[in-house]
Amino acid sequence: MNRLVAFRSRSDALKLYKILRDKGIKCEIVETPRQFGLSCGLSVRFSNLDENNILSILNKNKFNSFNGILKS
Repeated sequence: MNRLVAFRSRSDALKLYKILRDKGIKCEIVETPRQFGLSCGLSVRFSNLDENNILSILNKNKFNSFNGILKS
């Protein structure tokens, strides 16, 4: 199952995407589904198997616009 990292800032979504790609973590930029009714409109999709790594990266990089991790 996939997960989405949602942000209030497009630049933070793009920043996380670049960090993950540089670390070799498979991910992609996607539009946040409207049903969630939050964020800047962009999210980063990743495998649930990488969730612990993603949480660690989010904590280390202090993304101020982080909205949460959603199941997709």
